Amino acid sequence: MQCPYCNGEMEIGILEGGRYLLWAKQPHKVSYHPKRGEVLLGEKAVSSVRIDSYICKQCKKIIIDYANLGYIKEE
Repeated sequence: MQCPYCNGEMEIGILEGGRYLLWAKQPHKVSYHPKRGEVLLGEKAVSSVRIDSYICKQCKKIIIDYANLGYIKEE
């Protein structure tokens, strides 16, 4: 996917949350401590969530796709 902000190449991955908010290419089983190529976005941000997303490391943007989340309520 191309970044709509800078036209750079975006990487597909997921946002994971618990004690930390992390973008990763693959889900973590237990720990959210970032590995090489991942981006730690915050601590104590949200509780236990995984959302499909795309990251542009050139302009520091993340686009999320919440189409498949069953618990989202839109009003």
